[in-house]
Amino acid sequence: MKKRILSFVLCICLLSSLTVLFSACGKKTIELSDGYQVVYTSDVSDSMAAQITEFVDTLAQKSEKNIKATKIKADAASDGADELEILVGNTNRPETEKALKKIKGHGYIISVYGKKIVIVGTTNFLTTLALDYFTETYLAGEESISSLAIEKTEAENLEMLDFTNKWAFVHASYLDGERDFINGQITEVKTQLSTFSDVRGTAMPMLADPNTAAQEILVGIVNRDEAKAVLSGMDATDYGIGAKNGKLLISAQNDGMIGKAFTLFRDALRDSVCEVEGKKTIALPADFLRIYTDRESATVTDFPRPEGLTLSGTIDVHDGMEYYYEGDGVCAEAYNKYCQSLVAAGYTVHTDNTAENSIFRTYVNNEKNVTLYVAYNDFKHAAKQGTDHQKAIRIVASSLDSVNLPDEEMLTQDFSYTRLQNSAVTAVQLNYGGSSDAVYGNIYVVTLEDGSFIVLDGGMNFTADRDRLYSVLLDLYKKGHNNQMPTVENPLRIAAWYLSHGHGDHYVAVKLFIEKYCAAYNTYKITLDRLIANFASDEEHYNSENGRDPGPGSYNSTVRDHYAE
Repeated sequence: MKKRILSFVLCICLLSSLTVLFSACGKKTIELSDGYQVVYTSDVSDSMAAQITEFVDTLAQKSEKNIKATKIKADAASDGADELEILVGNTNRPETEKALKKIKGHGYIISVYGKKIVIVGTTNFLTTLALDYFTETYLAGEESISSLAIEKTEAENLEMLDFTNKWAFVHASYLDGERDFINGQITEVKTQLSTFSDVRGTAMPMLADPNTAAQEILVGIVNRDEAKAVLSGMDATDYGIGAKNGKLLISAQNDGMIGKAFTLFRDALRDSVCEVEGKKTIALPADFLRIYTDRESATVTDFPRPEGLTLSGTIDVHDGMEYYYEGDGVCAEAYNKYCQSLVAAGYTVHTDNTAENSIFRTYVNNEKNVTLYVAYNDFKHAAKQGTDHQKAIRIVASSLDSVNLPDEEMLTQDFSYTRLQNSAVTAVQLNYGGSSDAVYGNIYVVTLEDGSFIVLDGGMNFTADRDRLYSVLLDLYKKGHNNQMPTVENPLRIAAWYLSHGHGDHYVAVKLFIEKYCAAYNTYKITLDRLIANFASDEEHYNSENGRDPGPGSYNSTVRDHYAE
């Protein structure tokens, strides 16, 4: 279940030009009893409807009364004159109309008329802010309630932002245009605007940071103070929207949560439609912040973090969440200090490797059911190679039961084998479709001294690649086995097959090979000990497929399912 993080202070002070008036006439007490109902209109977004449902559940739990929700049409004939009601939003009740007339400009009001409580804003979105204020003021805490002492509250003359087609979406510079998941979400928002407003979303530009515009919607991780300030307080499972210093924000640390933030943003726009001179315009508060935590996520967040470093971002890597740190303070010394803190917190080292100044360790905590893959990426040769890679500390946090750690056999060197041939690396020629410039994909075969093999990647969706790989493996096997064919006693053994990533030109031949050769053991006498891969999350897979719907033959749906057993 998602949970909103919204403080009492934020509800009162979230708008820079906000005027909040408290009635001088004292509080009006409402005795809660069975039969009270929360009434709201059917024109609200899914996000607002979910918030109202949460409000009703909280009220019923706190009061221990049978309180239900009733959805009505805004233009329906008025009824319920003598009913016990909490009116949320612009309902058809006369009490709602009376309350709205008291608001100057844009704002919201909370008031009591007889036995009815009115919670309403000049837009549906402002009504949700009023509902936040009401919840934090009257329903916070753990104690139960039997009555509500309501003090009339008015927020009026709020500073608003007119949302027009002059606004520009600003995204990170490394995104791959409209083919990226985030930019796909932007395009969807732009297209949907015309379904509920007169704003021409298709005319709104998409800019890569550091390009600027007069009116900006900052999406995800961008180099703006407003975005940095919000993201600094967010973790991997947080997402939110807001407005600050004339900029709108769609904030999260990774694509999965960005998708949820976009849902909030679309619904906020839908709930902010106003009729102005016969046109459906959109007006948003100029200063607000809404952050949610996805409680349904299985993401591991409860583990020690590096002290003194700022989280640069997170990436869903399917089996876990990668947290990465770049910039000031990132160095080998900081990495080793962090590793020491893990040991002090009860984590034990499972693997430890160093290469070219980079360090790779795996830590396990059985009590917490957590494994951490912790790497220091030094990028020793980056400058020489002309790349701008920054030194980084990367942590992939997973539950122990969601990953396959290297077993003892893999971690312990065994020199008891019989040497059959020299170790070697063989590059397998691929079928490039007859075009000299269609060079893609790769297959490498590493021959080990005991006559077994490690295969790296696979070719494209060509039977020629599959069959050529078999011919290469068979030829290499025969060289180490006196030109003999594989037998039951001495099968052609692939000790490990490593898949680097999820592009079709690197994995499809793997699937084809296994289906033909490994599945027919009695014919080909081939065994495959281990498949080593980390399958991409849905969002990152979207990116790897260049924004196309991957369909039933995709990396995730085919290969991950094929090797699930």
